[in-house]
Amino acid sequence: MSILNKLFSYNEDYKYKVWKIFGIRFSIVKKYKAKKVNIYEEIKKHNIISFDIFDTLLIRPYVKPTDLFLHIEKLYKIKGFHKNRIMAEKSARGKYIDKEEVTLNQIYEEIDEKYKRFKEIEIELEERILSTHKENKKIYDYALSLGKKIIIASDMYLPKNVIEKILIKNNYTNYYKLYLSSDLMLTKASGNLYKYIINDLNVKPSTIMHLGDNYHSDFENARLYGIDAFFI
Repeated sequence: MSILNKLFSYNEDYKYKVWKIFGIRFSIVKKYKAKKVNIYEEIKKHNIISFDIFDTLLIRPYVKPTDLFLHIEKLYKIKGFHKNRIMAEKSARGKYIDKEEVTLNQIYEEIDEKYKRFKEIEIELEERILSTHKENKKIYDYALSLGKKIIIASDMYLPKNVIEKILIKNNYTNYYKLYLSSDLMLTKASGNLYKYIINDLNVKPSTIMHLGDNYHSDFENARLYGIDAFFI
């Protein structure tokens, strides 16, 4: 049995997902407040429904994304990995400043030699800990049931094949296309990924409805390009 299979236990109710990792309690709290708009009704009005991935379709059992690196450090008793991994990404983004995104390979080019073997472990752990956001999965499935064209757009350094595998594992299938910053070198954070999507689909921006959890990248920037965006 893989050591990763022994790490996790969790319990869940309608508001909380609680994980125990090495006996340490991590919790993600998502309280679904009454929305000013009915998302389900809005879906009916649009031809294309776009979803963010992280903290929208999928959730991690951490307070912040870099806690994954701390988890690896503790799991493998490899002192300094957490800090070095953060600095390696910062270094890669500085090195490739002319690009909007970096890849995981480019990040690990910058990491200390003794940590390079953890690239595959990082991927394996991401695959293991990412889980379905159940409330937003209902929205996704509803859009599918209406025959809407679904696209997925994410700012992420992980390889496209890894993201595709994680989506399948969490039953996110039958989407039309995945737009990933590490693949296209364009981001939602800059707004350029939205411009690319509109041109690629050859549609009016107003026909697209985008759902995501980042106010700037998923809401403000999408709306700047005429996409009907909702902050969820």
